[in-house]
Amino acid sequence: MEKEIFISENGFINDLNALSNKIEDKFNISVWFVEIFGRRWSFIAGNIEDSILPTENYRINDRYGIVSNKWEKITLKEKDILFDSVRIIMKKYGKG
Repeated sequence: MEKEIFISENGFINDLNALSNKIEDKFNISVWFVEIFGRRWSFIAGNIEDSILPTENYRINDRYGIVSNKWEKITLKEKDILFDSVRIIMKKYGKG
């Protein structure tokens, strides 16, 4: 059972990293995924960019969110597609 949980977690993280890489390739922005613990947003996957620009955080659900400091480079329609992709990954691993 523990091995199954680890493999599932590993697949979840790998899928989020792959999506983050695709976003970076297509839009030239870094996004990273976080697990939310109250007011604390803790990194779990993606490409963190060190920058002096403020980040913009989006809550995907009560437990997970996505962060970037260059959201303005993505249109609203493309953001909707991106968030749908994240929700599909979360559903695949029972996270959403």
